[in-house]
Amino acid sequence: MSPESNNYLCCCEYIDQNNQINHILACCCDCQDFDEGMESLITGHGFPQHNKQNCFSACTDRLRLPWIGGAKRISPEIILSIIFIPLFLLIATNGIVWTILAAIALVLLLICMKLFTQNCCTNFFQVWINTSFIILYLVFELVVIPFLEILLEENIALTIVILLGCYWFWKAKKCCVIDNSGWHCVGCQKMVPINSTHSLWLGYCIGDYNIKYYIMGLFAMVSSLLYGCNLTLTTVCHPFLFYGSVLLPDDCSYAYDLFELALSFVSGLYGLGLATFFSIMLLHQMVEVMVDNVCKRRRFRKTAANTLA
Repeated sequence: MSPESNNYLCCCEYIDQNNQINHILACCCDCQDFDEGMESLITGHGFPQHNKQNCFSACTDRLRLPWIGGAKRISPEIILSIIFIPLFLLIATNGIVWTILAAIALVLLLICMKLFTQNCCTNFFQVWINTSFIILYLVFELVVIPFLEILLEENIALTIVILLGCYWFWKAKKCCVIDNSGWHCVGCQKMVPINSTHSLWLGYCIGDYNIKYYIMGLFAMVSSLLYGCNLTLTTVCHPFLFYGSVLLPDDCSYAYDLFELALSFVSGLYGLGLATFFSIMLLHQMVEVMVDNVCKRRRFRKTAANTLA
């Protein structure tokens, strides 16, 4: 029987990573690595990497939920995503100034998390993207659709594109390979081929073995974000006919008049921000693939020329 299942633990006690009985009320106490790191930071030597990793590990281990038979560990990534994404959206619904401030705070938070979790094994960014997609889709289905401006076929098309993106990302993850002659990926916690690159936003490595599924997944993600945001913004804003039957938002001056309109509007803006970011990632990945193919052709021609010579 595992230590976590012992019945003698009260609802707020647990077996920590050192195999000691601990209490969730002591989560902010007795952290030697944090004390050492802060002392080093104050004296101008920076926060040592090993102290940073140990602090992150201790926080992950101490973040518990009271439960029968012992406090259960919960993922900090999920907690941060569930709390901060809705919080930023709710703050942004108060007006254009609050929208700008929430956007700046969101960017600063992601930058700080990127710096703090550097060289650490974390699924924060993967959970953040998954939670963002779920929240945006729920807002679209529960808030935007009731305005009765979205056609059924438009809703079905958006859902199909999202499902295709999920399928291709799942295929990319399933195609990941283990190569004992490669290098150890801190994020994946396994040996991967030399040419692999870890994706913080997806939680696994990308290489020649799954690059096509990764690019198709990115394309579906960007397409679904752009399409969903266009449907949302043309619903809450006054649209104009751009080309054929394609509508684009025109006048959004009344988007903050009602909470439902404001929530839909800021969700659309957030989706556009995500679409812009992943569009850059998609273009960067496609350029890398083209450059890699050119280098491979050059090496092949050089090898063929040397063989003929």
